[in-house]
Amino acid sequence: MQAQRRYSMNCMPGTYDTRVFIAGSYRLPSRIKDIAGVVTQCGYVSISAGDFEIPEGQERHYCIALLKECKVAIFELSVESGQLMELERAHDYMPITLCLWDKEDEKTPKISGMVKSSPLFKQNNAGYKNTRELEFAVESFLRSATNRSEALQS
Repeated sequence: MQAQRRYSMNCMPGTYDTRVFIAGSYRLPSRIKDIAGVVTQCGYVSISAGDFEIPEGQERHYCIALLKECKVAIFELSVESGQLMELERAHDYMPITLCLWDKEDEKTPKISGMVKSSPLFKQNNAGYKNTRELEFAVESFLRSATNRSEALQS
């Protein structure tokens, strides 16, 4: 059973400055939900493809359109899927990005060399072992992103 879409692409919630694009494998919906919860608690608006009405066969186009409308992006990369294309394109649109990966008792991510070689992954990534660590990484990142944004505006 597919989750009900909440938004139309024509009526996106929040503003560019308050939107956080969240990408990850929809085989791990609880992680996307956990990330979205922290984003909301920190005063931002979570933007995830699963929350929008997207015509079948148009996912790539619409996901990139969503990404472009957000100042901040968070990529959960533990299970590689469609978010890899979005991660690659994020470099063109926004510098404020966090890449997350499940440590699974490892010090290095069990993800492909292609992802590890991404400039955005190299710039800002965090591993986590449990939900608490995941939430802490997201909250810390968003605080840092807010401070960077405020510094640029002054």
